Amino acid sequence: QPDLLTPCYKGGTPSGTFGPVNPTSPSTYQFMASLFKEVASVFPDTYIHLGGDEVDFYCWRSNPYIRAFMHKMGFGVDFNKLEAFYIEKIVNITSALRKTSIVWQDVFDYHEQHKSLSVVEVWKQGCYLCEVRKVVKAGLRVILASPWYLDQPGPTHNWARYYNVWPLAFKGQ
Repeated sequence: QPDLLTPCYKGGTPSGTFGPVNPTSPSTYQFMASLFKEVASVFPDTYIHLGGDEVDFYCWRSNPYIRAFMHKMGFGVDFNKLEAFYIEKIVNITSALRKTSIVWQDVFDYHEQHKSLSVVEVWKQGCYLCEVRKVVKAGLRVILASPWYLDQPGPTHNWARYYNVWPLAFKGQ
């Protein structure tokens, strides 16, 4: 798919490298619609994980066409708004296929509109129950992964910490 990834620029010219999905290209959404239609036909699950974590904005920031699109859309230089635009369109595609979207915590944290989201997977360390409370307060469902996220810093030989978590202690408030 030629327009799927964003070309990165250096000094005003294409660098030959590519970044995340190009959210400004209509062909991106045509491709994603075809992809998710196929996924929906192969996998009968009602849930589909859309990702949205740790998006590197370097290529979007370097690309003059992306910046022009953002200006036209009124996003200014807030690349989180561009990501939210992309996620919204992808959620609409999966919703049309009667799939429930799951997104990473990042999507919830960095986007103002939560109305189209259904399920948020909380994965970051810190006060994960604080995050769970925010998500639940917004009327969304939660998958709690944070306490068991295997690539979090810490001693990998201390498996007891994974068994000392009591997610059912959360009473929904």
